Formats: sequence, C-alpha cells, structure tokens
Amino acid sequence: PRFSAIKLEGEVNNESIYELKDTENMADLMKYSGGLRITATLDRFQVERIVPFERRTNEIMHSKEVKEFRLGRSEGDKVVIEPVKLRDGDIVTIFQISNIMINYVNIEGAVLLPGKYSLQKEMTLGDLFKQTGGLLPEAYMEKALLTRTYPNLTTELFDLDLAKPETQNFKLESSDAIKVYSNWELKPKNQVSISGHVKRLGVTNLDAGAKISDLILKAGGLEDEVFRKNTYIERADLIRYNDDGITTKIISVNLRKVLDGDMTEDIVLQNKDHLKVYDINVAVYPKAVTINGMVRNPGKFDLQTNMRVEDLILQAGGFVKGAYYYEAEVFRIDPYNVKPNALSSVHKIKLNPDYFKAEAVVLEKEVFYLQDMDNVVVRQYPDYQLQRNVTINGEVKFPGSYSLMKEKETLADLIERAGGLKNEAFPQGIMFKRGEKDVLSDFGSVSKGSRGGSLVLQHGDLITVPKHPGVVMVEGFVFTPGLVKYTPGWDLDDYVAAAGGVMVDDNYIEGETVVYYPGGAAKVDSWWSPSVKEGSRVVVKKEKKPEEKEGTSLKDWVAIIASIVTIAFYLSNTN
Repeated sequence: PRFSAIKLEGEVNNESIYELKDTENMADLMKYSGGLRITATLDRFQVERIVPFERRTNEIMHSKEVKEFRLGRSEGDKVVIEPVKLRDGDIVTIFQISNIMINYVNIEGAVLLPGKYSLQKEMTLGDLFKQTGGLLPEAYMEKALLTRTYPNLTTELFDLDLAKPETQNFKLESSDAIKVYSNWELKPKNQVSISGHVKRLGVTNLDAGAKISDLILKAGGLEDEVFRKNTYIERADLIRYNDDGITTKIISVNLRKVLDGDMTEDIVLQNKDHLKVYDINVAVYPKAVTINGMVRNPGKFDLQTNMRVEDLILQAGGFVKGAYYYEAEVFRIDPYNVKPNALSSVHKIKLNPDYFKAEAVVLEKEVFYLQDMDNVVVRQYPDYQLQRNVTINGEVKFPGSYSLMKEKETLADLIERAGGLKNEAFPQGIMFKRGEKDVLSDFGSVSKGSRGGSLVLQHGDLITVPKHPGVVMVEGFVFTPGLVKYTPGWDLDDYVAAAGGVMVDDNYIEGETVVYYPGGAAKVDSWWSPSVKEGSRVVVKKEKKPEEKEGTSLKDWVAIIASIVTIAFYLSNTN
C-alpha cells in the first residue's frame, strides 16, 4: 500500500497525483512520473506543505508553508535526483530553466515566517501576510518597502503604508521583494552594558525600573562563592552620560551594599549606562614566583601557600635533560629594603628527589617555602654536554658529519678521520664556515702542525674542500672579464692583460687592483705587485676621472717641449 499522496506539477512528463510509500522519496516520484522534461531545471524545485499541527502557535497562522530544495545534478549522461523526503499532501512544482526565478515573491523582516512564497493568481499583499502567519507585534506600520523587478531587469520601489486597509489589496507580481521593518530597527530600545569581572559581559536591553542589581543578575550574578571572592565588592563604577549626551561622569557604587539589598545604593539605570565591575586584584596584588633554567616550561607562576621549590619545578613541567637536579638557587628580594651592595639574597636549596613522589613522606626540620617575587634558577649539570658535530664536504674520501673526539680536535685530525684528501683536492681553496662567518687562514698545507691544519674545530663548523680549479678569475674594469688559465710564473699584469687589459673610458680611470686568495686573504696592488695563486680572484676597480683645471697642465707642457725639441733636431740635421 502507498501512504503519502503527492501532487506533482510542472516540467515532468506526467503531471498527476502520486502515492508514495514511507520508504520512497523524490527520486522515486520522478521515476513514476516518467522523468523530467528537457526544459526542467535541476537547480531548484518547490514544495508547498501543510504545517504540522505541533508547529502551529496560534489560530492566525496559515496552515501551509513553502520550501525549496535542489532537484538533482548531472553525472555524465545521467541525471541523479536528490533523495528528498516528501510528506502526505505536498504539492511539488518542477520549474522551467527560463522561469526559475519568476514565479515567487520574497518577504523578510517583521513577519512570523519570512521567506520565499509561490505567487498565486491575483495574489495580494494581504494574501501573502496570511501565508506568513501575519505581522509581528513590533512591525513598523507606517512604511514598508516593495522592490519590483521587471523583465528588462529594471526595478521600481513602492512605499506601502501598512496601517491603511487598502494596502492589503496591493497586487503582487513575480519577483516582488517586500521588506517589513521592525520598530526595534528604527526605534532602538534603551540599552545598558556591563564589563569587567562578570560572567556574561556585553549590552542588554533596559527594562523600565531596572536597577544595578538587575543588570548584575543578567550578567550571571555573584551567587557563586568562588567567583564572588575574586570580585572587588567594595566598589563598582557606573559610567553615565551627562545632560549634553557627549561627556560622561563616574558614579561610584558600593557593590557590597547593592548585593545586601541596600535600596539607596541600588541605583535605577538610565539609557546608555555602563557598569564596570572590578576583580579583587585591583586591591590585592597577586603573588607570583618565577622559575628559569633547565625546566620544561620556565616562566611566572602563582604563589600558593606552603609552596616549595620542588612544587614549582613540578608546575613548570619538571626537569629537562642535563638539569642539575640536586640543587636549585633561589634569589630573593625585599623591594622596600634594597641596599647598594645587597640587591638580593641567594639561597642554595638542596632538592629532595623523594618529594616528587605522591606517596613519599618527607620529614625535615627546616623547610624552605617560597615567597612572593622569588626567582628560582635550575642550573645545568656541570659535566653535561651533547656531541659536538662538524661537517666536511668535497674532496675527502669519506665526506659527511663527524662528532668531535676530543676538545682540541683540529682540521688536520678531521681530514685524517675522513680518509685524507683526494688526488684532485685543492686545500688552498678550503671554505671554512663558522656560523654566519668565514674563517680565514692559510690552507696551503693542512697537515698536522701546519697553520691551516692546527685550526681547532668547534661544534657546527662546516668545511668544504674544492677540486683544483686550474684558473684565475679576473673581473672589474677590464675589457673581457672571466676565467683565465692559471699559469705558474705569471704575475698580476699578465692576468690583467689576458683579460683584455684595463678598459679605456672617458669618465673613468683604473683604480686599485685587489687579489683575493682561495683561503680568504686579500692583497692590494701597490709598490710591490702581489703574487697570483691558483684559484685567486683578481678585481680591477675603477675610479672617477679627476676634472682638469683651466690652463695648460704639466702634461701639456711636456708634450709642447717634446715637439719643439723634435722640430729643432730635424732642422739641424737638414742644414
């Protein structure tokens, strides 16, 4: 047997009334109807449904509501219908693609059931109000707005006076959108606010005759003993606007008297009043202690009664590896009695490992309890340290990471442990990084006892041994900067000449020339030309040509005299 009668209309092959079992849904209804027409939209279908009896709050509410659901989706050549559950008496409408948005009206605002409604023939505004269940009591009757959208997508705005009876006969058209305003929107109710040490701070509506005690009760009250003990009840502040509506004044309130029912202190609230309730810390400074050093969570902690150093260590997460768990230092200060040569006192406290066990019974004659502002420091175990690791890459037989074997292990020791240098290794060009800085040295020899080889290693050092480059880099103010083959016996001028020589420029002249050696050292060309080693970098700098002064320069005079001498010599030979 079939239990639910469903009326199906619109873009289906067979419009009719169908019966569905409780286990059947929209997908089954589409099968019984012969499927969708090609003009049907999958984006939306509409269900006009009888409102269940349990949801009817009054006799005015209309017995029907309109709901919308997505009909389905395309998956390749198939159409998958959503399994929407239908109810007895539902009227299901399947829309055309072109008409999907032209057969409804929309209403929002101060009505009982706002939303989209099916547009019926000759439907009026009064008919729509009946379907929504009617206006809410706070509806603003003097004016509602109706926006009408025409087929050419132009819009027109209508002002509707809901207090006039003839407005109920205003005829609706497809896609009309009605906005019914609330008096609360246009005429906000008086409000007050509360902040500070309350359970629910914020803004609330002000009821006529409401007092400070009523506002506190709305904010969660102070009946909770623990919460009340943390409240400063000797005073609260009521911030109230002056008559100018701009400036404010403070009215101090004895909160204790208000809570005890003192009517003279329990002031009647006014619009925009703001009550500030303070916590106990405004009058009582919270006591705290600090712990630093070898604990998991160093920082500041509240001081509890009878708190010991061991208690604080537990609250800080316990020790980290390498902690000296036999002793801690406590630095204590009396801020009101500080002396120039005694800023604080230090106490070395022996730690009892048994105290960290819950069932332990600790019997001590003298117990050291922490005080406010104590600073506890847990030191590192003196001999505790992790591996010191260094890395060597490049032209060694076994490159990689190594842990140092002794405190003063050298570069030569590391190279030996790495299997020694390969045949193509170029020790002069070793790049040695320590953190963000380069370590400069003469790495021409890295054997034991040599300057480069005796360099003591530290944790984190990075050494790279390159191959023989066989070239010298020449760059800067030369015609053809680039790599030049290293040739033993060549001097600086030879390499500059091999790079095309110094450039000729109207605005610049040759500046100083610097030779950067593979190990990181550098020399500037001066009276003695520096040697050039394999892998060096030669940089020829340029300088701005100095401006010539007016008149004949010394260079010009020398040229003139040389010309005169040449002419005189020629004439004497001719005679």
